[in-house]
Amino acid sequence: MSEKSKAGRKAEVEGKSKNKLIYAKISEDELNKIEQLAKEMDIPKMTLTRNLILIGLRDIKLLDNIGLLKGYKKTSEFINKFIGIKENK
Repeated sequence: MSEKSKAGRKAEVEGKSKNKLIYAKISEDELNKIEQLAKEMDIPKMTLTRNLILIGLRDIKLLDNIGLLKGYKKTSEFINKFIGIKENK
């Protein structure tokens, strides 16, 4: 284990980590895809999951910066109404 990794784990144990733990529900199929990809890339599943979240956040920021996020929201709302999907809140 690298020194950086050891330091990160020590900070987490001591409660000093800036990273926060989140929980998300995903399908078994999605989990299998993440596990397979992590194995192929030879990286921990949690590292891949974090990277996927960061990529998604970057993409959303890009859509917002070029003005497409509002269009995406409107299109998504229309599709959900059209096919009768209701969000659980």
